Amino acid sequence: MNKNPCGFLGNLGLCLLQELPATLCYSKILTMGHEIPNKETIFQFKCVVKKFLRDNKDNDKLIGVHCTHGLNRTGYLVCRYLIDVEGMEPNAAIELFNKSRGHPIERTNYIQDLQERARKK
Repeated sequence: MNKNPCGFLGNLGLCLLQELPATLCYSKILTMGHEIPNKETIFQFKCVVKKFLRDNKDNDKLIGVHCTHGLNRTGYLVCRYLIDVEGMEPNAAIELFNKSRGHPIERTNYIQDLQERARKK
């Protein structure tokens, strides 16, 4: 288990690893833009977030999640975590992400898929 004093960066797009400080834990999760992430990608994201939260429950380290613009893929996966793991209602998760990010998720296919989670519960 890594006990280094590091935060976590989840990158859904491109990033140059040599630019990151050694104190930052990094996980690359490939996902295509404009498309709903597949089940394996969603599962991988949830596992990485759960592990980070479990390993860092007694400190104030932060998770950063980013795709090209930090909106659509980022928003979708963060909202899926809130819905699937934390039990949040889809519209509440979307609203929380949009408010926290300061810019809304734009792709209607992501929003519609998140809203369908309410019907699948």
